[in-house]
Amino acid sequence: MAIFLSAAAYLADPAVVISRDAPDRPLIKPLTDISSGLYASPEYMSQYAAIEKPEDLPRYDYILLRGFAHTIVLPFRKEKQKLDIEVRSRFRANNSTILLSSAVAGTGIVYIPDYMAREAMRKGEFIRILPEWKMDTYRAWMLFKSEKTLSFSVKRFAEDLLRRIQRESV
Repeated sequence: MAIFLSAAAYLADPAVVISRDAPDRPLIKPLTDISSGLYASPEYMSQYAAIEKPEDLPRYDYILLRGFAHTIVLPFRKEKQKLDIEVRSRFRANNSTILLSSAVAGTGIVYIPDYMAREAMRKGEFIRILPEWKMDTYRAWMLFKSEKTLSFSVKRFAEDLLRRIQRESV
């Protein structure tokens, strides 16, 4: 599964693609890994018993990206263990900022990229659920149409973007 930031951008130089595997294109540059996790407000979690293992998760409320189904299978890995836990959404939206705000307000557990939760974690508005378990990791890739179309400004843009991403992920 690949997520394109813009279908129009994919046809021109450059395009950014988010996927698990490297895109099948001749000219790509890896930008950054994007890991995800489960987060909730301390107020929401204080209403329930502590979550000690992935199997505890189905009894909670979830805030998820809008999709075709009301359920999602959450992947968990720890050492040699791999678990897939199905959870049901209480609220769905197609905007991750809305999901983040809703979870901070205490409406449930959100499954979002870790970088999106960083500020709320710093402020004490979020706790990470089951941090010892790994979840999906995707990678952002920059794609270029061809070597011939790599102008100086496109190369500079790619270098600047990579530097900014590296600075932000520290």
